Amino acid sequence: MRVGPLGLWGWMDPKASVNLENAILSSHVTHPHPHSKIGAAMLTIAVASAVNGKANHITDISEFICSNIEHLYPNIGQTLRAMKNASGWEEALNILHDRYPCPDNHKNMRRPDGKEISMYPCKFHDDIYIT
Repeated sequence: MRVGPLGLWGWMDPKASVNLENAILSSHVTHPHPHSKIGAAMLTIAVASAVNGKANHITDISEFICSNIEHLYPNIGQTLRAMKNASGWEEALNILHDRYPCPDNHKNMRRPDGKEISMYPCKFHDDIYIT
């Protein structure tokens, strides 16, 4: 996404509403779907948080990023934290798919235990799917 540099511009206050507004406006040209705008906002927050955390000598940058995302998107922040604390990428992928399962009519590749590997489209909330 092109919104990463917006996080550099807004690094002083990662949770500032102007960061979210800029991310949404910037992403609209090529990603007009509302769910794409959530991804743009999260990436902007993540970049701003990483730079802010480094500048302020925060020791656990990934936790700082999760915390700032969780402030605006609690479910996503909690999922990222759980994935960050996973013992490996397979456990992290299991966490992602357990929290945001794909609908049955969009099955692609499967893991040995039968769970879906592809994350698109994925259940984002009870009534919203990322497509």
